Amino acid sequence: LSIVIQNNLMHAENKKKSFGIIKSLAEAIEEKDFYTRGHSERVMKYAIKIAEKMNLPSNEIEKIQYAGILHDVGKIGIPENILRKKGMLTDEEYQKIKEHPAKGAKILMHMHSLKDIVSIVKYHHERPDGKGYPEGLKGEEIPIGARILSVADTFDAMTSNRPYRKGLSIEVVKEELLKYSGAQFDANVSEVVIDMLDSGELEIDRSYDD
Repeated sequence: LSIVIQNNLMHAENKKKSFGIIKSLAEAIEEKDFYTRGHSERVMKYAIKIAEKMNLPSNEIEKIQYAGILHDVGKIGIPENILRKKGMLTDEEYQKIKEHPAKGAKILMHMHSLKDIVSIVKYHHERPDGKGYPEGLKGEEIPIGARILSVADTFDAMTSNRPYRKGLSIEVVKEELLKYSGAQFDANVSEVVIDMLDSGELEIDRSYDD
């Protein structure tokens, strides 16, 4: 029994160290662009709240926590001039951006203690209608963690202030979630988020707006 406990503690410690290293890399990416500052942290918090509301098991919520903070780590492999571009991306530049989930998964695969979150990171830009990337998965082919992360990620993108626009209001966000429910967003996750917005259980994090 003592060996099992010792192995579990060692695994937890290794996971913590790996997480710390990759989190530092993720934060370094965000430092390249002021307007993405705090994005991964907010996405992680939103995703955890959604997962808890959906009564997911604690081990699944833990995976979502790690995947949330690390979901954009693959942008380390994207040229800085593309990441920092303020105007519209060209088709070629957009194709480069679309490589980041697979790049992130490749990075995480080298860390044994984080292997459980690889699929969530890799598939967080997949869509229920099959029009996402990198593999065009559909519906429940997409891991539930990735479906939650997709909505949390888009929620933060819609509500965050950008140089070219103010963050969208809660009412507009709800309209977008309804409009694209079952297509861009998982229908169940969208419904849960709308309910949470109506009840005040999910609020926009403005702590990075200063």
